[in-house]
Amino acid sequence: MKKKLRSTLIEALREFKEVDIYGSNEDGNATSIVSFNIKNQNFNDIATFLDQYGIMIRGGHHCCQPFMKKLGIPGSCRVSFGIYNDLNDIDHFIDSLKKTLKLLQ
Repeated sequence: MKKKLRSTLIEALREFKEVDIYGSNEDGNATSIVSFNIKNQNFNDIATFLDQYGIMIRGGHHCCQPFMKKLGIPGSCRVSFGIYNDLNDIDHFIDSLKKTLKLLQ
């Protein structure tokens, strides 16, 4: 189920022109984590705004500063799925991200 959630989220994020997704290939070894940034927005701001909608993501360098340096970014937003997540959570996340982007315009 985690692979389905991951691929569904990546597909939905690709609809946003201002989103950069990191590691979005469909590799069979992919984890249940999706990392992304919103152009011209701070990753911590995105995480803070989403928290107001009950969405818990991580914003930061995720203890991998050398990798962030290689990507040329200071950090990213990171979504991870647990056994309790389902497709409704993706819908809620995308709706909340849309509201967040409106607020940050």
